[in-house]
Amino acid sequence: MSAPNQELGLAKSWNQYFLKNKANDEIIGDFAFKLRQNNQHIAEININISPTGQHKGYAKETVSAALSFLFKNAGVNRIVKTVNAKDEAAIALLRNLGFREEGYFIENVFIDGKWINEYQFALLKSEWGLMNLNS
Repeated sequence: MSAPNQELGLAKSWNQYFLKNKANDEIIGDFAFKLRQNNQHIAEININISPTGQHKGYAKETVSAALSFLFKNAGVNRIVKTVNAKDEAAIALLRNLGFREEGYFIENVFIDGKWINEYQFALLKSEWGLMNLNS
């Protein structure tokens, strides 16, 4: 297995991209990923869509394209995403893209004075390949 593309930045550093609406050039969110420091064949992802851009398929389109890029061109074998356990839209998106739930973390992060429970989801390159055989 080849090493991940060195142009993707240093492990542990987030690579961030702004998302624009092609029709009006408005920034509608951002997508970021980072390679794990101890194993650069594992990537973590993050996506944020502005309220005006939500429920229009932008998140699915972006994450799907990013998964293809990371698996096909960056030497990544596994992609993980941790989400707030109450974020039903993010959980549905990940499941729709083939991610599987791997863990539930109770009081995993402290945000705005509250402890937040989180799920961890993951997807393997082989699983993505099976889902996309006909595409």
